Amino acid sequence: MIYRSYNEIRNIKSGTKLWACAYEFDNNKISMGLISKPIYGMTRGYGWDYEEVTEEDSYSSFFVPFRIGSETEFAKSKAFRILSRVYADTYEECVELFNSLVDEKVKWFSQRADETKKDFISK
Repeated sequence: MIYRSYNEIRNIKSGTKLWACAYEFDNNKISMGLISKPIYGMTRGYGWDYEEVTEEDSYSSFFVPFRIGSETEFAKSKAFRILSRVYADTYEECVELFNSLVDEKVKWFSQRADETKKDFISK
């Protein structure tokens, strides 16, 4: 399954193993702000790294990638807010999702180029 919308992402249970990716513009709509190829990890709740807060006490608010070659050990320094990416259950789905995000940007630029060409003044 692919999780793209706000509601789909917010409803992912804490402790779910997923693939995450992103391909987004900066606010200026010209340069890329976030390119994240598929990475495997787990959703975690608020305060997931503190002993006094249990997963049951919180909703998913972070995604923490696994260390390379592991499915149990986290790369804690690479954790990010869950809403900053889109997700998929499998690597193949995540590659498809990433490619669709790239394709959306290609189409966006193509449309802007077509619109810009209309500004030429005929001789």
